[in-house]
Amino acid sequence: QLASWILAGASGSLLGLRGSGRSNVLGFLCHRPDALQAYINPEKLMVALVLVDLGDLPTNTVVDLYRVILRAFYEAQVRFAEDTQRVIAQTYAEHRALTDPFLTQSALRKILFHFQDTGHRVVLVIDRFDSFSRLLTPEMAQTLNSLRDTFRDTLSYIVGIRQSLTYLADIDLPADLYRLLTTHVCQLGPLNAADARFLIQRRTQVSDTPPNAEEMQTMLSLTGGYPTLL
Repeated sequence: QLASWILAGASGSLLGLRGSGRSNVLGFLCHRPDALQAYINPEKLMVALVLVDLGDLPTNTVVDLYRVILRAFYEAQVRFAEDTQRVIAQTYAEHRALTDPFLTQSALRKILFHFQDTGHRVVLVIDRFDSFSRLLTPEMAQTLNSLRDTFRDTLSYIVGIRQSLTYLADIDLPADLYRLLTTHVCQLGPLNAADARFLIQRRTQVSDTPPNAEEMQTMLSLTGGYPTLL
């Protein structure tokens, strides 16, 4: 489902309660992009997945938003071609200490233009977006919206949330950004039976007396297959 969003250039939200494995899914998506090759042919579409931790924002200002996104590109550069690594590393080195929002914005645009010129689809993956969104200033929210508008054919967002943005009355997102993130929603539920049994086996493999079939079924019944309870 996430791959279909990426193929279409769509943004969306991955919804999962605490302990559902939401962060694991998003981390796997970013650190194992080869897993997408079963769904997206890299010869037809090159995808750059960049995990952005907005919980590390030093201040809730536009300039720090730009710098944190720049740092995320820098930390992910090893997964890209050498020419792209050079662009990212040089741009980050020249702008990481700057506090002028115009200059840091220009640096981020330079990197996005590079990905646009090389035919990449860039996906910024932001976990715990519902928590971060309460700290967003109108300028920061508009920045995310404007970046997507400027690089419409290149940039998209996948955000991880614990609660649907529809029910968060205390956030104030631009209408276009809100619609962008709520049109496509993938909800994480419990593990299926096969994956739940695999998790139990993996967690109990060091035991001298691993659970038998009846005990395993009891665990599934008590937890409903929910990962953190298992």
